[in-house]
Amino acid sequence: MSPLLYRLSYRAAIAAKSLKALSPGAVRYAPGAMLTIAGFLGQSPSSFGYTIALLLTFLGIGVIVNVLIIYIVAQVLAERKENRERAQRHG
Repeated sequence: MSPLLYRLSYRAAIAAKSLKALSPGAVRYAPGAMLTIAGFLGQSPSSFGYTIALLLTFLGIGVIVNVLIIYIVAQVLAERKENRERAQRHG
């Protein structure tokens, strides 16, 4: 048995024992219980949502960095223009 399958089966066994201990006789699942168990087992209940969140995060960081770079370049060009104007007036 692969180590991943062993860990998953071990975690599943622990989860099943804890559920039986909570309500002996009849195990009822709350609406979020399956998602909690899936998260406990290392599975992502909505990997698509995580993908979208990561894309928005990293694309957002890229946009912010690009805006900052454009602002810096504009400041440098404006100061360069002022320096040239000052040099023409004084000399």
